[in-house]
Amino acid sequence: PCGKAVRFPGVSGSLKMPYAPAFTVNSYSVSLWVNLAAKDIGHQAFISTRVDTGEAGAGGTFDFKFNAGNFVSSYNVGNYGASITPEQGGNLTTGTWHMVTCVVSPTRIDAYLNGVLKGYTNNIVGPTLLTAGHLLTLGRGVAVAGDPNREMLGAGSMIDDVAVFARALSSNEVAALYTTVTAPQPPLRVASAAVLDLLGTSNTTTSVTGGGTISNGVLTVTDSLTPDVDSGMAVLTIDNLALGGTNLVYACTTDAATNDLVRVTGTLSATNTGTIALGHTSGNPLTTPFRRTVMTYGTLDAADAQRLAQWRVTGDGVSGSTLRKVIIDTANHRVNVEIRHVGSLLLLY
Repeated sequence: PCGKAVRFPGVSGSLKMPYAPAFTVNSYSVSLWVNLAAKDIGHQAFISTRVDTGEAGAGGTFDFKFNAGNFVSSYNVGNYGASITPEQGGNLTTGTWHMVTCVVSPTRIDAYLNGVLKGYTNNIVGPTLLTAGHLLTLGRGVAVAGDPNREMLGAGSMIDDVAVFARALSSNEVAALYTTVTAPQPPLRVASAAVLDLLGTSNTTTSVTGGGTISNGVLTVTDSLTPDVDSGMAVLTIDNLALGGTNLVYACTTDAATNDLVRVTGTLSATNTGTIALGHTSGNPLTTPFRRTVMTYGTLDAADAQRLAQWRVTGDGVSGSTLRKVIIDTANHRVNVEIRHVGSLLLLY
């Protein structure tokens, strides 16, 4: 939390967002950073859709709070919930930033603290995030006419980096959210026959989900790079690409005529070794000898070129004595894959 946080006054202090159809989901995740100014002042809600509904209100069905019992808790309609106990760190030190995350699916609620799973419950009922006529509220929870300030976040407490996802995040994604303080992205996938240009005027693609982080036009891949989704070929066009993960895999769909291509118009860098997987098995092996360009680039320094040349090539389906290698064609700014039989040598004495 390094940006501008919201500080709450403690009385009639909350932020409200109106209903939108996007909120009517039954699988979702809510994450935020919170800095409590005080404890022992009753329930303090971080985010809630149960304002003015009462404990078992059917319209607003969710809240996430610091419980009066000195722990973090989340509740859905019927008061099904998951808690982070004081022994698990749920007593939250005042004056300190903590990331709290609640992941809800149709049958389970998971509660995370600082990116680590701490508590869960299952067999929940009706986990819709929000329904028409209700508000998504920060800094205030269940409140009724007789107690309008009930479950108000205490004076001086702060909330930052609120994120609501219309799906259940995985544990790895929650951990990544804590590490990066940004929205996590699943492995990069560009739809079949799509072209994606992050900084140029072209942005033509039918389906893109994330694969690392995009910042100032630089795509840093730390998990997998998979330009193909539906067995067709795809081209990923970007300004700069940093291959920065360990055990990184470039899943390059390949057939007898063509293959996926990553086209880097600027700088390509590789800080670790990885694998180029061609997607074939012994049941449908590639024909050898095989040589194909899988990446093009603008610039690539010598050290990165050496590392990239050490990447493994897998998924060709070829059996027998076979040479598999990555070849950096510095003259033409290409990364090529070569596969060929090396035969056998019989020594006679």
